[in-house]
Amino acid sequence: WFRRRPAEDVETALYTADWRIGAAWFGLAVAMLSLNVGGEPFDLLEYSYFHEGLRPPSYAGVLSDPISAELAHGPVMPLIHRFVSEFSTAPFVLRIPSVLFGALFVWCVWSLSVASLGQRAGNLAAAIALGAPVAFFYSRDATPYALTGLLAASSAWLAVRASRSVKPVRWWCVFSALQIVGFFTHYGYTFFSAALGLTLIIAWSRRRPRQLSYALI
Repeated sequence: WFRRRPAEDVETALYTADWRIGAAWFGLAVAMLSLNVGGEPFDLLEYSYFHEGLRPPSYAGVLSDPISAELAHGPVMPLIHRFVSEFSTAPFVLRIPSVLFGALFVWCVWSLSVASLGQRAGNLAAAIALGAPVAFFYSRDATPYALTGLLAASSAWLAVRASRSVKPVRWWCVFSALQIVGFFTHYGYTFFSAALGLTLIIAWSRRRPRQLSYALI
């Protein structure tokens, strides 16, 4: 994608959909995911991430904590819990980040689908993303899985954006940064990054960047 660029400084439009539709999906997702989100106490997995964030004496201590250093749990979610706990330790408040990550995931899936398949496909994809049981559950859970899903969807969106841009370097830089954040959010993200990298290599070697968007979706 770095070669055979048009001479004029013009980018191919990703989509022409009304941004208000995406905002509506985001708002609907926040409303649905927030319903009774603080009605249950922490389960064991939620508590473990919360405890990992507050046990060390400082923010820097979270990064060097043995459970992070030994590649058990990534430090990103414990750091988020530590920051949020500065305001409140109520289950509702500590689950709000996951609610926002889940809603942004729905928006990102909508945007990615509209970019390549059109508005109707985007709406269908957003509905599936919002109604998927696993995604819905973890978007109401104080664990790193909602953020992991958002980073994965964002990476796919950035790959499509970069493949259609006449100045792709900036998009690939952000894309690369997200892979690092994804790794330290959940170490299993490595497998997604590897699969995504393989998809990019195949699409690049065949010089068919348009097929990249279909493969990612």
